[in-house]
Amino acid sequence: MLRIFRVTKVVSLTLAAVVVLCASANFMAHAEGTKVAVVDRNLITRDSSAAKWMRSVIDSKYQQYQAEIKNAQNALASARDDLKRQSPNLDAGSIRKRRAEIRQQANELSRVLQARKSELDQMLNKGMAQIDNVLNEILKTLARERGIKMIMNATKSQRIVLFIDKNLILTEEALKRLNQSLPKVVLPGKPGPSKRQ
Repeated sequence: MLRIFRVTKVVSLTLAAVVVLCASANFMAHAEGTKVAVVDRNLITRDSSAAKWMRSVIDSKYQQYQAEIKNAQNALASARDDLKRQSPNLDAGSIRKRRAEIRQQANELSRVLQARKSELDQMLNKGMAQIDNVLNEILKTLARERGIKMIMNATKSQRIVLFIDKNLILTEEALKRLNQSLPKVVLPGKPGPSKRQ
């Protein structure tokens, strides 16, 4: 009985080893045929024509809003200075009224600041979403064309890939196709809040 158990155990272990070897050989055969490519997604999204155009539009709007806000801040500071100068000659009711007006202007300026920031954030997010969507389609097309099964992000700061055959790097080709497919993005209009006076 003990002998039968040992033979059965040896046969079982041998069969298990054969199954593992066959599975490993099958996996290796498939792995050798798998093509992997690398792309620097951050470089593409940073250097694409659409991203550069979008940044210039957003920077221009930012400068415009900064000038608008600076003017409003100056007007607010001037109103405070005027109140300080004139307060010895004003009654308590007039001072309270002017302070309330100045507080209202300050609150309005704060609201405008938030609205402008929100508008610029929406522009950036909407533009980047468009770039990401088009880039994803381009990468899928490149993968199909080249028989690639997996594309890895090789952004330098992430240091995912230590060595790669230069023929597998799709960054330049993907950037070129993104620039052709999406030279600019559609940004939301300027429906921001109106300036109350």
